[in-house]
Amino acid sequence: MLGQRNRVMRYGFVPLLWWMSFFLSFCLMQALIGGNFREGLNFLLAAAAVTALHFWLYRGRGFSDNLRAFLLYLIPPIIVVIYAGISMPKEISTEEYREIELGLQYPRNADALKAILPEVELALNDGKISRWEGARIRHLIFERNHILARSDAAATEEEARHRVAALVNQYQKSH
Repeated sequence: MLGQRNRVMRYGFVPLLWWMSFFLSFCLMQALIGGNFREGLNFLLAAAAVTALHFWLYRGRGFSDNLRAFLLYLIPPIIVVIYAGISMPKEISTEEYREIELGLQYPRNADALKAILPEVELALNDGKISRWEGARIRHLIFERNHILARSDAAATEEEARHRVAALVNQYQKSH
């Protein structure tokens, strides 16, 4: 029993690898789920620094022990990647379609509209906007318009998709 406890303590209580797992999970959440690659890069750099510090501080521990602990702490980031791979290709909700629609209807200025419109057109090429594309477009709208508005969402995704496509077509005809 004592040998099992020591093994758990050897691999389970490694604070620097806890931080590596935490930072790497947030890196993947920001980059894959949120579409915010700049913040994801910051978390990735923090994870790399903490991991390097761990391997430097525990260099006398043995490479195989460090590698086992490192692989154990990679499980949460791998779960984040699996979740993103399953959920992000799905279509966005009606509320998110409404945010995109309002971002197109009320741009801050002509330059904001010129930046947002091609992204929405590109995302609508396959007939729907995935969560990957929706996150990127909503970040762009917030960056350009400095606001995201949400009100009176459509009843179905099909109706919401039709509203956004009609607005895009209206802008294409007028320009």
